[in-house]
Amino acid sequence: MKKSTKVPKFKFGIQVPHNHKQAQELDNFNHDHLWEEAEGSEIGSLGKHDIFIVLEENKPIPEGNKQIPYHFVFDAKFDGRKKGRLVAGGHKAPHVPENETYSGVVSIETIRLAFVLAAMNNLDVCAADISTAFLYGKTREKSWTPKGDNK
Repeated sequence: MKKSTKVPKFKFGIQVPHNHKQAQELDNFNHDHLWEEAEGSEIGSLGKHDIFIVLEENKPIPEGNKQIPYHFVFDAKFDGRKKGRLVAGGHKAPHVPENETYSGVVSIETIRLAFVLAAMNNLDVCAADISTAFLYGKTREKSWTPKGDNK
């Protein structure tokens, strides 16, 4: 397997790739397709939710759209599952004042508060992992990603 300039990342004894190319190399090295399947699951979920509008071949990019790069972020779960998330480079999107944006992410303080309330009320706490959690929000700005690039 090729050496990477980045320090290898391990989680739960599993080497986690830094990018798509390294994911392919790890699959080849391990004689499996687990990272490829993680990517496929993510792409399938995005397709199921109609996240992208796919332009016909050679159709021009609509006026006013800004190119946004994207890449995969990989992770390994405690039970050995491999996860891949397609993330867009939001830092390249047009600036919008903070009071006009909202990110629906739960803070660690909220989680701690929930555990405290559960303990105070003698409640059992259950945990779940949403396999393809997806936060969807309409945006005012228009953006596009080139097909096949940035992998």
